[in-house]
Amino acid sequence: MWVELIPFGEQITGRDGRSWVNDHPQGGVDAFQANQADLPIDIEHATELKAPKGDPAPAVGWIKGLEVRDGGSIWGWVEWNPQGRSLMEEKSYRYLSPVFTFDTHTKRILQLYSAGLTNQPNLHLTALNQRIQPAGEPAMTLPLALCTALGLSAQATEAQAVSAIHQMKTDKDKALNRASHPSLEKFVPRADHDAALNRAQAAEIRLREIEHRALHQLYSFKEPAGLSPCG
Repeated sequence: MWVELIPFGEQITGRDGRSWVNDHPQGGVDAFQANQADLPIDIEHATELKAPKGDPAPAVGWIKGLEVRDGGSIWGWVEWNPQGRSLMEEKSYRYLSPVFTFDTHTKRILQLYSAGLTNQPNLHLTALNQRIQPAGEPAMTLPLALCTALGLSAQATEAQAVSAIHQMKTDKDKALNRASHPSLEKFVPRADHDAALNRAQAAEIRLREIEHRALHQLYSFKEPAGLSPCG
């Protein structure tokens, strides 16, 4: 499920009056990718507030990918666990509140660290229950490079991509099977082929020797005495 985590703007002002800048959203995406770790989604920032005290701070979901969308906002692909999905679907919590680092001088947002389910968000973000995909709408936008590699159009759906990948795997398995089990009607072992070729060449040489001896005997035949050609 894709969710909005940080809105785009030269000045992002929270409900409590604090402000930040998200004018370079790709930097946040790059920092996430460099970190190579999923980010936790907890309840009311337990990761930042309870965990340092040794209290339980279980995650209810994990942010597994980030991308820049909608003119510069940062969105995350979330994988919910059963507890998180239940809280979201029952609307026990409607919003996400991100935790990020920022430059103290420029106020530029640098890196996302976690997010918490809350009902009193500071930033103006899209409510979670409003982001469930309507029926028939693609669940995600496929990267253009992936569509090109699969021979699909840029508007291809996730289902079409999965189908194309399965077809490629099927074609590969068929090709490997043909290579491992060639048709006996079209192919023979190399040793048998070479042996048959040698026999054919030997037979041809033997035939030529027989023809040569026959011609030699014919032209060396002597005519009986007293006989001469007609005419």
